[in-house]
Amino acid sequence: MTELKGLEARIRALEDLEAIKRLKYKYFYCIDKGLWDEIGDCFAEDAVADYGRDMLLQGRAVISKFFKEQIGPAYSMCVHQGHNPEIDLTSDTTATGLWELDNFMVTAKTNVGIWIAAFYEDEYVKEKGQWKIKKTKVVFIFSSNIEKGWAKERFSPMPEA
Repeated sequence: MTELKGLEARIRALEDLEAIKRLKYKYFYCIDKGLWDEIGDCFAEDAVADYGRDMLLQGRAVISKFFKEQIGPAYSMCVHQGHNPEIDLTSDTTATGLWELDNFMVTAKTNVGIWIAAFYEDEYVKEKGQWKIKKTKVVFIFSSNIEKGWAKERFSPMPEA
């Protein structure tokens, strides 16, 4: 019986890891497809999002509004590629994660291509059986105008909406 309990715990852990990966994929998909009414589902009610460059957002509603009113109008195209996840379950209802990001975007007003490389440092919480992003922090490696290149201009100015 003890062996079965151990196996059940390992299966539950694998299911939780997969659910967290799917959550992050949904987050990227919502941004890339402009699903602003759905992106809030990725976050806990009291979530915190630190997108760098003085963009610290608190609460699911504020984060959703940011995407709808700031990101949506600012970019005509986004392609997020999150990879190499390192996810650690810290309890039955909490986890941490580290993701690498390659992000390609085109500004809506000026039609400028931007390439971003960064790390996402995340905290997750399981609420009512569903994993949610509790905290996310983007740590930029570079954010560059594609035409200039990251070797010449590591941090380009962010576009205005």
